[in-house]
Amino acid sequence: ERIFAPNELPNTENGTFTDNGRFFVASATAAPSTIYEITKSGNDTYVSQPLYTASDCMFSGLTSQGNILYASCSNPFAFFNPKTVLVRIDLDNGDKVDEASISGLKLPNGMAVDEDGSIYISDSQNGSFGATIAKITIEDKTEFTIQMEKWFTTSMVMANGIRIRNHILYLANQTNIRSIPILENGSAGNASIIYTAPTGSLIDDFCISGENFVAAEIPNPNGKSGKGKVKFISIDTGEVEKEYSAPTGYDPSSVSFDENGALEQGAFFVTDYYGGGLYIIH
Repeated sequence: ERIFAPNELPNTENGTFTDNGRFFVASATAAPSTIYEITKSGNDTYVSQPLYTASDCMFSGLTSQGNILYASCSNPFAFFNPKTVLVRIDLDNGDKVDEASISGLKLPNGMAVDEDGSIYISDSQNGSFGATIAKITIEDKTEFTIQMEKWFTTSMVMANGIRIRNHILYLANQTNIRSIPILENGSAGNASIIYTAPTGSLIDDFCISGENFVAAEIPNPNGKSGKGKVKFISIDTGEVEKEYSAPTGYDPSSVSFDENGALEQGAFFVTDYYGGGLYIIH
């Protein structure tokens, strides 16, 4: 079911729920680019409200820890004055916004935060930093100074969505979802493939619900087809248990699970970068 039309929320790329029950969506339009908060008015009416607009970059990644939002913002196709930054928005401190440079990542995309507060970011375009996944440690929370290191480097392309659970990082890259253990010393263990999409499909992003990946899968190379699907995939076996298309057609770019009932308990909210809009699976 579509709850926002493409002209209301264009190029929706990512969504995230915060611990205090708020839901945010990043609109990856060419600069200016906006992060919106989605709220509910009455039983079935959803409302979007701009939280923060970046004037000179595009939001391509979004995650949260506690009541802090982290977003990646870049202008990867700019010839002059390229910019790639990590944006922090402190929702408990008047929505205070800070930026730190993550230059060297060309198109930062998937993002997740581990229990120690380290931030992992995938680079979909293999920038000059040379990491498939970069790990960022915040050295000074007040000044928002960071240290970035190569965490996982491989020849794979199109590194996209990231999720972390039980000291395992899960990564969507092109046709696969892989598991990468986070070792005791913080480094990356050996990667294993859990799921491979059918030929002609690409996995953009996913969330975790119970014992399932809930994956946004779109046709490849024609991502803008309206023939995308959301698939529920067993983490244990890699088998597809069920899948959803949209009556209006969509090409899902991310899936967010409302585990705690911020908007609708147990619902999944689906973004669509190519087509825009926001969808719900009840």
